[in-house]
Amino acid sequence: MNKKVIAMAVAAGLVAPLAAQAETKMSGRVQQEIVNQSAGLSFEDNGHARLQFDYSDDSGFFGRLAMDARVGREDAGEHRDQYVGLKVGGGKLSFGRQAGVIKNIEKDPFIATFLQMRGGAVAGGSFGSSSFIDDTIKYSMKLGGGKLGVEYVPTGSGHMGLALTGGGDLKYYVGYNTDGGSGNTNMKAGIRMPMGGMKLRVGLDDDAGTQKINLGVGMKMGGGLLDVTFATLGADNTNPYYRVAYKKKNSSNVSTQAGLIQNGSTASNDMAIGVGVTVKF
Repeated sequence: MNKKVIAMAVAAGLVAPLAAQAETKMSGRVQQEIVNQSAGLSFEDNGHARLQFDYSDDSGFFGRLAMDARVGREDAGEHRDQYVGLKVGGGKLSFGRQAGVIKNIEKDPFIATFLQMRGGAVAGGSFGSSSFIDDTIKYSMKLGGGKLGVEYVPTGSGHMGLALTGGGDLKYYVGYNTDGGSGNTNMKAGIRMPMGGMKLRVGLDDDAGTQKINLGVGMKMGGGLLDVTFATLGADNTNPYYRVAYKKKNSSNVSTQAGLIQNGSTASNDMAIGVGVTVKF
C-alpha cells in the first residue's frame, strides 16, 4: 500500500475518536468558603462542586450527566442532573433527574453560597430552589421575551410544576408546583426592575402555606455587586432574614463573595459572616 495512503489512514484513525467527541463538553466548578457562626469556623461548599458532561448533535438529541463532587458526601454523584432530551416544537423535551422549573427563578445572585436565599427567604428542598427531581418529564421553550417551563413526575407522586418568566426592564416571574405525594404546594412570584442605577427585587414565596416576602436592592460598586436583602421570615419561619453581601467576577472563570447573613435564629441558621471563592473550568 502507498505510504501516503497508510499515513492518511493512520491520521484518520487518530482524528476520528476526537471528532466523535467534538460535541461533548466537559465542565466543572469548585468552591471554598470560610464561614464563621456560633458553632465556630468552618470550610463550606453550598452547592458548587461538580463535574459535568453535556452532549448535543444535529439529530436534536442531547444529554447531561452531572455529578456532585462535594467532599464528604457519601451519596456524591446522585444529587445532580442525569437526563436525556430532544429539541421539539421550538423547545426542549427532557426526561430523567433534572432541575425543577421553579429552581431559582427569583435569580438570587448568591445562589449556592452561604449567602443564598434558599433554605431561608425562599424554600429549599427538592421542590423548592434546591430542586433536582427524579423521574421528571420536562418541556421548556422561549415565549416572547421570556420562558415557559412545565414538568410532571409520572411515577407515583403525581408532582406537577409550571413556571413563567419574562418582561423587559420590568421583569417578572411566577411559578407553582405540587410537592410530590405530600399534597403540599410551593408558589413563587415577583418582579425585578432598575431604578436610579440600582436593581430592585420584590418576591413572594409560599411554601405549604408559609408565606414570606423578600425585598432586595443591588448596585454596582468597585467592579462588583453590592446586595442588601430582607425577608419577613428566615429558616425558622419565625424570625426575619437579612443579608449584606458583595460579589465580584475576578475573571471569566473566577468569582469571589463576602458578606453576612442572618437566617432566622435557630442554632444552625444564626448570623454567619464569611468569604468565598468559586472557580469554573
